[in-house]
Amino acid sequence: MQPVASENRNAPTLTEFEAGQLLLACLERLGEKASNPVLELLAGEEVVIARHYPERALRFGGGGWRAYYHCHETPDGPEGAHGHFHIFAARPGAPEAWTHVVALAMDRMGQPQHWFTVNHWVSGGVWCPAPTLLDELPPLRPEPSQEPVLVGRWLTAMLALFSADWRALLRERDRALESARAGAQPLEEMLKDRSHYVLSRCPVDLVPTLGRALGVAAAETEDQQRSEQGCVDHMS
Repeated sequence: MQPVASENRNAPTLTEFEAGQLLLACLERLGEKASNPVLELLAGEEVVIARHYPERALRFGGGGWRAYYHCHETPDGPEGAHGHFHIFAARPGAPEAWTHVVALAMDRMGQPQHWFTVNHWVSGGVWCPAPTLLDELPPLRPEPSQEPVLVGRWLTAMLALFSADWRALLRERDRALESARAGAQPLEEMLKDRSHYVLSRCPVDLVPTLGRALGVAAAETEDQQRSEQGCVDHMS
């Protein structure tokens, strides 16, 4: 993995309004192409279970973030799920070290379904307790608007717009681990315990959240948005 040369932790993260504008621009471009983030990554390929898309992970958000998409069953997974993004952030001062932040589940129409956090054995990387992780996250800045980074720009906007949701999930993740081990099982063992997979979850309420961010009522319904964008169901 190459060092994060462009990362600047002093650069400001997108405001809610900027994130809304960026997300709207991404959705408009995807609509023009009759596409969605999943189709963009698959690029016409048939889905292979557990394969990472892209293979070497997508760098985005100004260089300090990376993600990959894959498909497999998850415990208590919701109906209509297709796959999910695993999203990581670079550790400060250690560009070779990455920590899992959150996952974003996608439905069979290629639309965001819910955010969730996972136990350490699921994702690997450097484990960080929520307070440390949240205090040291790199900023979220969009890449230039060239086509190959459309998915990265969409992820940047989603993370910035729904920051309060997934930040709360990380705190809930830690509380779930503490509750599960009840002070008896060492944390190191709990992080390897395969009976604990998904630790926290919350739905993505896209249209009203985007509308609030832009200061306007959402003009398009979810059905309209889905009709404009491609479907991934046939690739499952």
